[in-house]
Amino acid sequence: MKKSTKINLIVSVITLLFVSAFFSNSLTVMAFDTGDVYKAAPEGVALNDYMDYTAQFTTNKDSMKNQATIYRANSATYNNPYDIIQMMNGTDKTQLSSIWGTRSYDSDSANPKIDNYFDLKNKQSVSAWLYFGDRDPYKDVDYNSSDTAKNLPDGLAFVLQNDSRGKNAISYGANDGKLAYGQTLGVWGSGNSDASVNSSVLSIGSGAIKNSFALEFDNLRNSTVSTESNSKDDYFDGMKKQNSDITKGQHMAWGYPGASTIETSTVGSIPTNFDASQNTYLSNKYRPLFSISSYYYYGMNHQGVLPGLYFSGDSQLNKVWHHFTLNYTPPESGSTMATVQYIFNDKNYDGTPTEFNEWDKNTVKIDISKLMTLDIGNSNPDPYKVRWGFTASTGSQYSAPSPFAIVIQEMPNVANIEVSTKLFDLSEYNAADNTWEREISDLDRKGSNESSNNPKYNVANGDKLRFEYDLNYISGFAGTGDEIATTLNLPDSVDFSADPETDLGKDDIIGQIKYANFAADEDNQTIPIYASEVSTDSDGNQVLHLNLHKMDTANQTAKIELFGKAQAKTTPTTVKGEHANYKSIHFIDDALSPSFIINDPLQLSTKDDLNLGTINTKDLNNNQVNLNLTADYQNGSKFDKNNFTLYTEIDGQQLNSTVVSTTDQQTTYDIANNIGNSTQLTAEYLGVGEHTIKVWAVDYLNRTSTPITYNVVVQGTQLSLDIDPEYFFQDINSQSSKGYVNRKGVWKVKVNSTDTPWTLTASADPLTLKTDSTQELGPLFYRDKSGNDQSLVDQSPIIASDNNADPTTKVTDIGGNWGIEDGILLESIGVKQAGEYGSIINWNLINSL
Repeated sequence: MKKSTKINLIVSVITLLFVSAFFSNSLTVMAFDTGDVYKAAPEGVALNDYMDYTAQFTTNKDSMKNQATIYRANSATYNNPYDIIQMMNGTDKTQLSSIWGTRSYDSDSANPKIDNYFDLKNKQSVSAWLYFGDRDPYKDVDYNSSDTAKNLPDGLAFVLQNDSRGKNAISYGANDGKLAYGQTLGVWGSGNSDASVNSSVLSIGSGAIKNSFALEFDNLRNSTVSTESNSKDDYFDGMKKQNSDITKGQHMAWGYPGASTIETSTVGSIPTNFDASQNTYLSNKYRPLFSISSYYYYGMNHQGVLPGLYFSGDSQLNKVWHHFTLNYTPPESGSTMATVQYIFNDKNYDGTPTEFNEWDKNTVKIDISKLMTLDIGNSNPDPYKVRWGFTASTGSQYSAPSPFAIVIQEMPNVANIEVSTKLFDLSEYNAADNTWEREISDLDRKGSNESSNNPKYNVANGDKLRFEYDLNYISGFAGTGDEIATTLNLPDSVDFSADPETDLGKDDIIGQIKYANFAADEDNQTIPIYASEVSTDSDGNQVLHLNLHKMDTANQTAKIELFGKAQAKTTPTTVKGEHANYKSIHFIDDALSPSFIINDPLQLSTKDDLNLGTINTKDLNNNQVNLNLTADYQNGSKFDKNNFTLYTEIDGQQLNSTVVSTTDQQTTYDIANNIGNSTQLTAEYLGVGEHTIKVWAVDYLNRTSTPITYNVVVQGTQLSLDIDPEYFFQDINSQSSKGYVNRKGVWKVKVNSTDTPWTLTASADPLTLKTDSTQELGPLFYRDKSGNDQSLVDQSPIIASDNNADPTTKVTDIGGNWGIEDGILLESIGVKQAGEYGSIINWNLINSL
């Protein structure tokens, strides 16, 4: 007995090891009851009458039930929490289905006000949760190969179409005219409904949904080469390009279902000169032994492939639903090429967006002219407003049925709202436009080859921040239906308490909601957000709950602004994006606040008294200020080799910037020792009067020190001229009856003086034609208040003077005191050649002492 037990144990261990190795490329699959899946459906909008489908598909040869069914929320069948569209069931071997946005012009439309179209002229978005059943897609196959397992349902497609059949549009056989299921997914072309081969090449796109764009979710890879023993047309996914499989496993791809077919010269291979803009299908042929005839089966060119996906087979109930988003941007003016971005798995089950780099995504160009043809019998009044929806089918030779379902979150013409989030650092200097505000990019969307050690992803500890959450209503006949319940999870390492140094913070305000473009004036308001409105959840996270206005009209906007301060316990700290959720009857969307890095702040300190006292232009021992500045990092970090810049601003006007070298990587820099000339400002340079001098430092990450502001008084002699760079005279149409031409507008000619008399003279050459310098106009002359004239050509008359050495600073406005008939005028004698004339006035301001 003891010996027998030992043998049994050995056999058991060997068996377990073998099974473990065999399933190493496969998921551990748990079959879920459809009711359990539907009860666990994620959040979706109410469909109302906004989606429509025909009960029966019919051709001249046959008919088939449309398997699409809508289970309303809390249905008696499944008690599902949200409206669910079931596209296929788990029982029937062959199935076809479709469902479309309701169009007002359909003959059986119950409500002409409902028109749920996709507008090719405007930005549009569609988002939904998709369920593809519970079958393991890679069971008994190597995931690294291109194949899927067998016994999977065929698949689903998102479709835009302008087919004259409207909501009855579906695939049929180009040869036999019967409804075609299986690898067509209800939208692609087919030769025969039963997938039998033909002895001639067919344009199978004629059996597809016409004037359409399709994005497929291909559940089962159809790649069986047709042979004498298996003469089935089941090869859509088998084509290669440059000896590489175009598709791999479960995949997404797009194309034009109604496009043409070309014959391949090499079986299974797409030629290098294949024109994907005109063709979608490729015929392959084989000839049975002893037969004089060849038979044709078809491959398909897949564009924008996302390969090797997992649509089905998840082992956890909260992972069987997969989120899908499609974003459409219309063509630029004069073009028909629109941009389509499609994303798979961009949200977790709870609605929180997944990390950007984890998305399965692609961005492609599509030609909308292929969707805009209106065939005979098409009642669509506007070719830009196309029908959108989903199709599905199963029934190819190796397929097996499984439930497919959809929960919609955003429909394009019900409530199409663009959602975005932004972050601004209000403490960083933006040298590009000389402002104290800089947008911080989302670290989560950093390129794979891009360093995070980049200014656009970094802020400094203690910096003031502004988070923006924007909603822009693009289109939609229904609107949100009610107020938009908004939940904002606030980012960690940010202090959102009110800032008493700001006007808003004094009233305990940490943010505001700004509404614009609403019909009622009282709705276009700014509503404060108080610190007391922020709550803490059970996990200790800060949460803000808001109710935003109902939105229902194009260009309405709602902007949420939250003000905070970077407050990391240690640096560097990476702050993850936090979830923003928007929810109403007809609109659901989610976003993440930008992720960013908080670093050690750059500091600038001074040993000086901020009141620098008085200096004098006449005192050689006290005629300049010397700024004693030191730069370091708060926590003693070393400077790297990228240097930093010192900026100087005098009386609100930025004057210069100087680079401080940090190649020796010290922890502290005495700026006066490095760039002393940039921290020495003379009295003559500053000018007589009271001045403020503001200095700050900016490093390579754009970390900006808190500015230091000094005050200084300059006494002594001052004399300066303030003039415009250009002056103009009135246009001349003919010889002036007055003999001269007046100035255009008021000429700025001012003298600033302190403690010195002065004299201003001027001279000028005659005005000459810009295109011909031999043509002259003028001369310029100066006329005083007594009517005495003096030419500015070949002499320099006195324009103004002041003989008093007044110790106070004064401004003499010379140009402002000229009347219409005095000052500098232009002599007009005779008719001159038309054109633009110009010259240069030479001003000479002289200290008269």
